[in-house]
Formats: sequence, C-alpha cells, structure tokens
Amino acid sequence: MAAAWGAPWWGVVSSAAAPLLLVAGWTVAALLQPRSFDAVSGTVSALAAVGAADRWVMTLAFALAGACEVITGLALRPAGPSGRLILMVGGVAAVLVAANPEHAGGSPTHAFWAGVGFAALVAWPGAAWRRGPSVPWGLRPAVSASAAAILVGLFAWFLLDLVTGGGHAGLAERVMGVTQTAWPLAVMLSCRWQTHDGPDALPGTGEPRLRSSPHTGSRSAAELDAAPAVRPRRGLTGEADTDVGGDGAVLADEYGIEVELGDLGDVFDHVADPVQQFGEGGHVQRRGLAVAGEQPVGAQ
Repeated sequence: MAAAWGAPWWGVVSSAAAPLLLVAGWTVAALLQPRSFDAVSGTVSALAAVGAADRWVMTLAFALAGACEVITGLALRPAGPSGRLILMVGGVAAVLVAANPEHAGGSPTHAFWAGVGFAALVAWPGAAWRRGPSVPWGLRPAVSASAAAILVGLFAWFLLDLVTGGGHAGLAERVMGVTQTAWPLAVMLSCRWQTHDGPDALPGTGEPRLRSSPHTGSRSAAELDAAPAVRPRRGLTGEADTDVGGDGAVLADEYGIEVELGDLGDVFDHVADPVQQFGEGGHVQRRGLAVAGEQPVGAQ
C-alpha cells in the first residue's frame, strides 16, 4: 500500500510551541535579571544557572520545549524511525538540561546533556529522510541533507566561539536553538501540506484513497496508477486487440466477457489457450482462470 504522509494536528502544535517557548523563555528571563544581560555573549544556560534571578523561567522553558520535541517525534509518523527516535532523544536531553543547571565553576552533567541535546537536534534530519515521488519536501533526501549541513555549521560556530572566547557564544546559541527547534515544525507542516495536497489522500488523514472494482477489490490509487498496461501476443478470443489493464482485468470484446486474474502474470499462462464459444448464462472456470459471462455452447 502507498505510504501515508499525514501528520496529526497536535504534532503541529507541539512543533510550533518549542521555538516559541525557547524565545519567550530567554527573552523574559533576560528582562528579569537585575543587571543588563548581554544576549550576544551570555549563553542561554546562564539564565537558568544556580544564582541567576528567576532562574525558574528559563528552566521551565527548557523542560517544556524538550517535552514538545518528544511529542513532535511521536507525531512525525511519516519520518524515518531512526530520525524520530533521535529527535525524541534530543527532547529528553533538554529536559535533563533543565534538571541539571549550571553551577559556578561549571557542571559536567549539564554540559553532557546539553551536548547530547545539541547533537541529537543536529543529526535527526539526516536519519529522518524518506524516498519516493510523493514524499513531503521536508523529508526528501536532498532537503534533509541540506538541513543537517546547516545545523552542523551552526553547531560548529557555537562550539568554536565557546572554545575561543570570541564573545558571540550567546548569539550563536540562540540562532542555533531557533533553527534546531524550527526545523521539526517545517517538516511537520510539509507533511500536513502533503496530506491536503495529495490527489490520492483522504482529507485530514493522509491515508491513501482506495479504488474498488469487482476484479481487484480495494486498492490504492497509487498502486493502480503505477501498474503498467500491457498487451499480450494473442488475446483470449484469438484476436490481437484483447486488452490487459493494469488492474489485472482482461476484456475480450468479441464475446463481451470479463476474465479475472489473481496475478497479472497469469495472463501469459493462458493467452495461448483456445477460447470456447459461449451461449446464454452460466460461469466457466478453467485452469484457475475465472470467466464470468456465458456458458459454452453444447453445455445447455
């Protein structure tokens, strides 16, 4: 069955909430500091560090944003399983960053979980991509690789400035944080857009629309469209114009009968068989080939 690219509405809410929570958190926390806080050089973690004024604001923002990333990972069903898992690991790491604040002189536990969270949010696009002509643009291999490359570059900028003391660590961290949390939203929106835009999807569900016929039962439109139409060497009526459709049904125009095949390959097992002339009413089954229509003359 064709893949379903839909994503639930609550995934859009969680993915949109994560960057908003972070930006609101560090903005409000900075305003609550007794002295002017330099957002260009000061890291976000400093606003949640032990001794910071109203540190609970940034701590809560970290925890809620991390929880949102976990929910987003659960909602991103169209993405690759590995990518979803890595995204959720990044969310859990953010919660653990909130639970292990910075201390004076540094905190190895805080640094460890911050590193895990940054690495996970950088790596997940590279593991979430999918192949296929109808894949949402946010999950296409080239787009996912480009997103991962941009996130790696931002992470490298932050680490380099942090190590060298360039004085722009706060700015680099904020740009990286917004980009990392905004990308899941972009992917989620692309999945939602694909749900409503795809011709074979049921509105609001992402499930493929099915076409039903007496020959094939319910099959997705994508499966029927993908099946090539073929023409056998010789039709069941002995005429060259007997058509074999992509859905496995053969129409013998001369007698107005329909032949149902369980497998399109069966056509070539039976096309050379002679066809009997049919009279009124009845059903003939020969060598696993079901012919619904007329009864052979002489069988009446």
